Amino acid sequence: MEVHYFIVVLSILVSITTASMIVDPEVSAVDSSRAVCDKTYSCANCTATRICRPDPNVTGAFITYDVACSSYIPYCDENSGTCTSKIPFACLNDTSYIEGEFMCLKNGMFPHPLSNRKYFECRNYISYTYNCTGPYYYRYNPVDEECNNRGDYYYFGSCIGYNGLKKAYTPSQFYAYCIDSEIAFMDKCDGEYKLNATSQMCEPVCEYPGLLEDSTNCRKYYKCRTKPEYSYQSKYERTSHTCPDGFGFSQEDFQCVPLESIPWCKQSTTKDILGLQVDTEQDNDVIHDISNLSQQVDDHQLQ
Repeated sequence: MEVHYFIVVLSILVSITTASMIVDPEVSAVDSSRAVCDKTYSCANCTATRICRPDPNVTGAFITYDVACSSYIPYCDENSGTCTSKIPFACLNDTSYIEGEFMCLKNGMFPHPLSNRKYFECRNYISYTYNCTGPYYYRYNPVDEECNNRGDYYYFGSCIGYNGLKKAYTPSQFYAYCIDSEIAFMDKCDGEYKLNATSQMCEPVCEYPGLLEDSTNCRKYYKCRTKPEYSYQSKYERTSHTCPDGFGFSQEDFQCVPLESIPWCKQSTTKDILGLQVDTEQDNDVIHDISNLSQQVDDHQLQ
């Protein structure tokens, strides 16, 4: 009777700590012949506890239950066999990983939304969560895609008060989709785009003078210019432009190039895109304008 009661309580505990974005923390009975069971409460690894109980069917054997720690208290304390927020010294260089903690919408590297000492990688739409290794002050830096001493500049906050909305991860292009104040998915904007909290759309963000691609139309691009007077919100203004007929915008070259150079770009006329009449002189002005700004972008990147 006590055995059934213990399992029920453990199952309830796990269901309470489940977050919507995370696959239910695993409570798995491990084969006693393969499990290390030298005490009742211990650690299965750096991010999971282990509970041992005698096997009622085999004398001298044990059944173990491995419980994944939550994102709020992600590490296992070997002394107590419980989860803690403090990383144990022995786990500073831990290279183990947790598979399937997140649901992947696209492949790539992502910051862990609830711990800057963690990150995860989506490969073939399966997530693999890792701990940062190295000095205790290292945090995951989503811009560098590595753990270093600049990771403290990046944070998420929480989904509290958000339902059916996106919440940006500051200050990169990553964001979370929130359901009932919980993180349902982590995603990211492509290229130089970032989440606009008002429109809830990924939009190009001007962070320096130059040109940005329009991810919705390969023949269009954005021009970023310094405002004569700017507020604390933005130093630059953004305007939309279209390449001349027969040309598409190349993000690699920062200019309009012949469509033959970007075969995936579908041909469409400027008139179709803008809904107005343009002339050859205007087209030439666009190419000249882009060439000048392309040089500005090159100069900026070399600084």
